[in-house]
Amino acid sequence: MGYALDLDRCVKCGRLCPVDRPAAIDAGRGGLVCQACGGARRIMSPALRRIARAAAAGEPVTMSPEEADRLLAIVDDAMAAHTGFEPK
Repeated sequence: MGYALDLDRCVKCGRLCPVDRPAAIDAGRGGLVCQACGGARRIMSPALRRIARAAAAGEPVTMSPEEADRLLAIVDDAMAAHTGFEPK
């Protein structure tokens, strides 16, 4: 669809998020949001960020059912924000 979340830096101020730290993500705003810019309700672990980056790059990924659920919730958020689709 041509839409990708920024998983490396704050979408508001551009500050890089260290790869070894959890990160707040707001799919409606386009990706990570640092605490100084208000943060977000969803938090991605460093491991989940690695999985998401690899999947976005088309690399094969392995994840637990819990990680898949968390990642799909972020995808649902993005779809709701950009298409009006509301997950059930």
